[in-house]
Order: sequence, then C-alpha cells, then structure tokens
Amino acid sequence: MELTRLESAANAIIAAATDRDGALREIAQLLEARVEHYDWVGFYLAEGRELVLGPFVGAPTEHVRIPFGCGVCGQVAESGETLVVPDVAAEANYLSCGSAVQSEVVIPIHADGEFVAQLDIDSLIRDLESLPGVRDLHDLHVWTLTSGMEVATAHLVVEAGPTADDILATAQRVLQEDHGISHATLQVEVDPDTECHRATW
Repeated sequence: MELTRLESAANAIIAAATDRDGALREIAQLLEARVEHYDWVGFYLAEGRELVLGPFVGAPTEHVRIPFGCGVCGQVAESGETLVVPDVAAEANYLSCGSAVQSEVVIPIHADGEFVAQLDIDSLIRDLESLPGVRDLHDLHVWTLTSGMEVATAHLVVEAGPTADDILATAQRVLQEDHGISHATLQVEVDPDTECHRATW
C-alpha cells in the first residue's frame, strides 16, 4: 500500500514538473522523508561513459563523477539491472560514501530502451537495529553539520528487559567507535505507550 502511495506521489511530481532537476529533487525528498530507513537518496545522470551526480538529499558526497564499471553505481550503469547490497563492507566494488553507510540499493532508469540515469539509496540502519534488546529502529537520520562533524538522530524500540541506559551506552559506542559519529540524539521507546527516554552527547 505504501509503495502504491509513493508511486502515485512520484507520478504526480513528474506530471507537474517544469524542469528535470526540480522533479528529481522532489522525488528524492519524498523518498527520504517517507521511507524511514532511507538516509541518502539521490540521482546519477549518464553522460557518455560517466555518471554525474544530480539532485540528492543527504550528506554531501565526494563521488560527483563515477566511471561506468566503478563501484556499485558504475556496475549498475553497465549491467542495467537493479543491485541490492545488504552489507557494503562485504562488497569488493564498493565506493565508500562514509563509514556510517551499511547498505545500498541502485536502480537503473531507462528511456526508450536506453540507460539514462539511476536512483541511488543508502541506509545506515543495520548496525543499530542488530544491537541486543533492540526490536526496531526508525527516524534514523545522519547529516554533516560542519566539515568533519557528522550528527545523528534515531528512535530505538527496545524489549522490556534491557535498561534504556545500557542500550543507549551501546548505541553510543557503536556510532562513535565504528562510524565516527560523536554527536547524536537517541530516543529509546520501551513500548508504544511509554514516553521516550532521551540522551544527547
């Protein structure tokens, strides 16, 4: 049902668009806002044998031009097929966009049978969601505040047993030691009827 609503919303954006980049930017914003585990959403446009970064939502990336065949995006440009990478650390052809990225999906876009662009989506959800006592993770966002300083916010839904303080301490350690994120606001929800317990560092 949500996929149908997203498709309808994207089609409405395209129908009302007056320029390509504006429409792509709105679609990226739509996906990032409506799908909780999407943390970076952007488009790469084909120019010859290169991918050129188009509109995106999320932290800035150094990969503004990617040759076909290079990285996950370049691999999709050559194959013309969608590629889902659940764990980017296990992907030999991965171009790192930041230590916090956990998974990636790249979807090719064709016009009249020709590859013209691709939708690239990164997610940071995997590490925190796999912590002991964590049942769910939502509203995870990571962005660059200033050069060299990444900031994160997230809601963790936890089992009744573990204490909120223990889970927060573990989540802090994972974000700081594994991903270099030293500033975050986390909210732990013990159950849907319990108020959030917030910690900021």
